[in-house]
Amino acid sequence: MNAALVSVRYASALFKAGEKDGSLLETLDRDCRLLLDSLKQSKELESFLASPVVKPQAKKDILNKAFGGKLHDYTLRFLELLINNNRASILKYTLMDFTDMFRSFRGIKKVKVITAIELTDTLRTELLNILEKQYRCNVELECKVEPDIIGGMILIVDGRQADGSVSGQLRALKKQLMIN
Repeated sequence: MNAALVSVRYASALFKAGEKDGSLLETLDRDCRLLLDSLKQSKELESFLASPVVKPQAKKDILNKAFGGKLHDYTLRFLELLINNNRASILKYTLMDFTDMFRSFRGIKKVKVITAIELTDTLRTELLNILEKQYRCNVELECKVEPDIIGGMILIVDGRQADGSVSGQLRALKKQLMIN
């Protein structure tokens, strides 16, 4: 079975369970973001959970030790369900699908901005206000610094990219010069 389809089904089940109680839904979103951050920071944890060699009980024990006091009991039981069903390898994708569902439910648009230098708080707030006005919804802004773009910025919204970087303009100019 397609792993993407399976992860969406598990995420959807978790979302529907949390939807019955609004405060639980908020808690599940917070827990999923915490788990996602942990998986991004520790590739070892992700490999450990995905390993077919590691016994399910060992996976549960590690998760309980690492996240026992930090996660809601419902989230811990959900993790145990994934492990019991041999689906721990799709945990990361399930968490991402859940957070996407939560954003959609709350009317939040995720926007990624890439700049050559760190945005000041003032610029970040101004950009956030412009984007929220433009899209007429709440915006979750993810900022990333990539010095290679030299200057300007790259915006990524709903899988579409607007490249206003200096390096992007140089690539376009080079392409134009190659054509002529």
